[in-house]
Amino acid sequence: MTVVKADGANVEPFEAKNLFIYSGETYSVLITANQDPSRNYWITTNVVSRKPGTSTGLAILNYYPNHPQRSPTTVPTTGPPWNDTAPRLAQSLSIKARQGFVDPPPTTADRTIVFLNTQNKINGYIHWSMNNVSFSLPSTPYLAALKERLHHVFRQNSPPNGYDFKDYDIFSVAKNVN
Repeated sequence: MTVVKADGANVEPFEAKNLFIYSGETYSVLITANQDPSRNYWITTNVVSRKPGTSTGLAILNYYPNHPQRSPTTVPTTGPPWNDTAPRLAQSLSIKARQGFVDPPPTTADRTIVFLNTQNKINGYIHWSMNNVSFSLPSTPYLAALKERLHHVFRQNSPPNGYDFKDYDIFSVAKNVN
């Protein structure tokens, strides 16, 4: 795969066999779909930097017209060992700003956004939230909804401008707005 963006910024494209993504990071990658199209392929995720206590996460790279739930014919890969730092360091050193594609920051701010990190209980489970609003996955993926113009399947309202941080009491449980 070829990494082309890191956290929304263009980077000099580089090849990667594994992609290490840490909390809050985003990447845009290009994959070349040049394998046998009569079958599907595994995509796996693993914990790194600490000894894992969870099993490998699995997804299927689907070649149309194969059924998306048709299991690949191979055993899923395990990825690099959790304590192998060499490929993670190599990825970090590969990320460089794409020359000629650097967007300058705005000269002035048009708004200030204040975020309060909180937790909410939803269906008996605790979820992290921002300004007392938890992210819940929609039943229809956002990109599919936008492509098909299904604007009714998720809220279209703008994010709030903040909260009453002057009078906010960190010791009282806020009303759950979800």
